[in-house]
Amino acid sequence: MRRRLNRSIGPVLSCTGFTLLELLISLTITAVIVTLVFGGLRIGVRAWEKGEADTEFQDRYRNVLSLLRKQLISAYISQPEEGPETNAPLFYFNGAEDSLTFFSHRSLVSGNFHSVGIGPVFVKYRITRESMPDGYRLAIYEENNPLLEENPDLNSAVSEDLYYELIAGAGEIRFEYLKVEKVDAETGIPTWFWQNFWNFNDEQSYPRAVRITFRPDSASAPLYVVIPIEKNAMS
Repeated sequence: MRRRLNRSIGPVLSCTGFTLLELLISLTITAVIVTLVFGGLRIGVRAWEKGEADTEFQDRYRNVLSLLRKQLISAYISQPEEGPETNAPLFYFNGAEDSLTFFSHRSLVSGNFHSVGIGPVFVKYRITRESMPDGYRLAIYEENNPLLEENPDLNSAVSEDLYYELIAGAGEIRFEYLKVEKVDAETGIPTWFWQNFWNFNDEQSYPRAVRITFRPDSASAPLYVVIPIEKNAMS
């Protein structure tokens, strides 16, 4: 009887542990699984952070372009009825691919006269570029109506510290201006084209529209925002 018990218990006791090889294999498999899990989590966190950053950037440039559109639509200036005599032009609008200067009844910077109804503001947009691929920056400068001053210099340089940065790290930003050359007498269809500059002294008028080319990054397709200039700005 004892021999039978010993024979039956012996094989059972010999199978209760793990060999060193089995333990190493188990640890290796566990390490691989943990590495895959944490690697996937790391990739997921990075993708989420990038998505959040992209969403924030897109919301920012949409808001900026919307505000720029409202300010351009409000582009208008007339000689003040009261105040010192000036040699300033009745209208003023100058632009290039990387700059845009005009008067507007809408201000983007708090504290200007426009908020209390004392005339328009003088606006300068400036685009600069760094050496990096996505290095375009858009900044704005505003000044309370300089036509209230005597002999204002609208073309004077502005200190870097007075500009407010609106967009940074974009793939491309540039301005273009719609010019109507002539209108066909029979069909009434105008001949028009986009040009990358606008000099008010030469044109003696506003452009019919301003087109902003915006590329969020160098790998994205460009977005075009066309902003018409109101007819009352030219009347």
